Amino acid sequence: MSLRYALLLSAIILVSSHGVWAKQNIQRVSLCSIQQNPESFLHAHVEIRATIFIGARSQLEDEKCLFLFAFGDDYQTLGHGFRVRHDAQWALMSKLLSTPPPSNCSVNARIVRAKIKGIVEREPPTGTIPEDEMRLEIVILSVSEVVHVPLNCAPSDAHDDSPSQH
Repeated sequence: MSLRYALLLSAIILVSSHGVWAKQNIQRVSLCSIQQNPESFLHAHVEIRATIFIGARSQLEDEKCLFLFAFGDDYQTLGHGFRVRHDAQWALMSKLLSTPPPSNCSVNARIVRAKIKGIVEREPPTGTIPEDEMRLEIVILSVSEVVHVPLNCAPSDAHDDSPSQH
């Protein structure tokens, strides 16, 4: 019985230490530091606070820095899967980013702010551009602290500065 107990305890310690080790390999960085030197972050697991902007151009934004992104379970974009944590925060993010803006809004965008964990990878090769020349993107694997960022929408005629015809 004590041998069985010792083996079980050893397995628990091994699994727990692996989880701690994996968490220590995540670099908490700013989006600007990744943007300034993206090649140094290639294949790195990162944690950032950023705005996910979906619209005419989809990107991560923070302060004055921008970076491309992809969702880890987006097969069409990546060609292979990444392990994504589909929890309540992921569901909230997905719902907020798929909800269209109000009809009176002249901006067609959806925006959320979140803490993002992901990995910096190259965009998948297209066949016309060599893989080592493809741009880098952050592949989002999990999110937390998801907050909706409301748009300032005004009626489309609210900014009509043309002189009135009498």
